[in-house]
Amino acid sequence: GLEETVLRRPIGGPQVMRGQLQYLIECAARPGITIQVLPFAAGWHPAMYGMFNVFRFPDDTLPDVVYSEALTSAYYLNKPEETTQYAQALDQMAAQAATPDQTLTILRETLKEH
Repeated sequence: GLEETVLRRPIGGPQVMRGQLQYLIECAARPGITIQVLPFAAGWHPAMYGMFNVFRFPDDTLPDVVYSEALTSAYYLNKPEETTQYAQALDQMAAQAATPDQTLTILRETLKEH
């Protein structure tokens, strides 16, 4: 999921922004990839505390792993009591976010603005 803010923050100039948006649109059409934009209107969400990734594995013997980074460090969590909270936060954000189809519309409209 992407917070709408990252689609609007002008980093790298208009050409770079257009390229990134086009790439996201292309990726969204690929099987096995789901992209959702979390619109401004969604309000508060758990990732406002900082970016994180939840890695889930098809093998039940491997625990979920959470990866997050800060300005000077990065960390990995794999204790179920910690990773469960992040997985729940991710599920909450997916429920708050635009659907994949709505996300494509948002990406295409944002591309027109650049």
